[in-house]
Amino acid sequence: MKKHIFISKNEDEIRLFLNRFHSKEFDIITHSFLSFSPIDFEVKSNFDIIFFSSPRSVTFYKTKHSIPNYVKLGCVGTKTKELLIKMGYTVDFTRKEGQPLNDFALSFKEWCRERKVLFPISSISLKTISSKFPQGQIEELEVYSTKIVGKIIEECDVYVFTSPSNVEGFLEKNTIPDNARIISWGESTSRFLLENGDRVDVELKNSCVEELLSVL
Repeated sequence: MKKHIFISKNEDEIRLFLNRFHSKEFDIITHSFLSFSPIDFEVKSNFDIIFFSSPRSVTFYKTKHSIPNYVKLGCVGTKTKELLIKMGYTVDFTRKEGQPLNDFALSFKEWCRERKVLFPISSISLKTISSKFPQGQIEELEVYSTKIVGKIIEECDVYVFTSPSNVEGFLEKNTIPDNARIISWGESTSRFLLENGDRVDVELKNSCVEELLSVL
């Protein structure tokens, strides 16, 4: 009997992997509860380093500003690193495989030393990395707005949540069945689920579809 799996991503984000899900006899339901729009922004101070928290932060930042050659780049995720490299940039500091997020944040802060850091972020960013820095050393720049929109999802056997915001959107109109398996896309998502009284059966360390397929 086929299992129904919900993934809080749009189908086009996992389309390349659909055959692999189907080969495992999984029916996939995909939906992101998030919508995004640009914010008019202006960089107010000079900086030595840009830290990108997601591919989306790169894309929206680049709509208005270029990345100077002399600036160092940091990022937290594999997909963000891949996008920057595809664009022709060098990523100078990134998260090691399986590294706890708090450890990464502290090691990034140490690497930055006294240099000024720009953080292009969402309107609802958790500011996990930038919160480790003194305010005088950073500029948190909102470059896009994130809106959470709830929707009813049919009951599934496995739920894969890819961000705290997507958990919030799901819970607006749904509950997780007691017998369902819950997979979180990293530490922040796990923490949000636990704080809302849910559990986490599996936490993905590298937050990618390949890793998800390996644990299903």
